[in-house]
Amino acid sequence: MLDLRWIRENYLLLKKANNERGVKIDLAKLLDLDERRRQMLTEVENLRHLRNTVSQELGRLNKDKLDSSAKVADMQEVGRKLKTGEVMVREITLELETISLYQPNMPLEEVPLGKGEEDNLVVSTWGEPPQFDFTPKPHWELGGNLGIMDFSAAARM
Repeated sequence: MLDLRWIRENYLLLKKANNERGVKIDLAKLLDLDERRRQMLTEVENLRHLRNTVSQELGRLNKDKLDSSAKVADMQEVGRKLKTGEVMVREITLELETISLYQPNMPLEEVPLGKGEEDNLVVSTWGEPPQFDFTPKPHWELGGNLGIMDFSAAARM
């Protein structure tokens, strides 16, 4: 996966590379989700800091046997906001990761442009391709016929 900071800094370059490769990823949505996630993380961290600070204050108030009911009610509201914020961060992060998984790495500059396998160039070969006087079978057929591959057991695992 590409680093989100790198994507933010190289948005136009990545967008151009995706267009040239025929990759259809909504980078604007990805950046929007990243921004929302960072904002929500800041809010959640601020709420945690507030909760921790007031918890210490509540401890002092209780120790001095002073009324703390108003602060407790406020902290219950902070707790609800914190839970909501944490859920939102998880949801945004999941969506962000889902989109990011489909973003391919950047191609090298020397890679020719193309949208499919037919646009690939053969750079080098080694040896001569074998010529058979029969039709070769794929490995899964050979393995099954020889009894060295058990696909039903593999599927159960």
